[in-house]
Amino acid sequence: MEKPKLVRPADAPENGFYRHCKRTDDMPEGEYVYEVIGVGPHTETGEIFVTYRPLYQSNVYLAGMMVDNRSLHDLDGNGFMDPKITPDGSVERFVRVIDEEEIKRLSYIRDKMYK
Repeated sequence: MEKPKLVRPADAPENGFYRHCKRTDDMPEGEYVYEVIGVGPHTETGEIFVTYRPLYQSNVYLAGMMVDNRSLHDLDGNGFMDPKITPDGSVERFVRVIDEEEIKRLSYIRDKMYK
């Protein structure tokens, strides 16, 4: 029996670092920054999920021990790639970090937390 071929959705995020829309410039580096470490289907429903981990410590995440899964899109509009609705309109929920120097600094933070 042939295994079904998995097709990566066109809007699935690539692995890398992403800033959450709650992040502001006056926060410590890494605060509300996440590393996407994979995208894949739920084994029973086929729904696409994004697996990611924080680069900061909080009560929600146990430092170095926590990854989170969020659906790529969901009916409530809270998926990883769904826009965040604000009183002023909507913003991207997660924005990819592309600055090479910032990626180096975030990689250092990640390595201290997870290795």
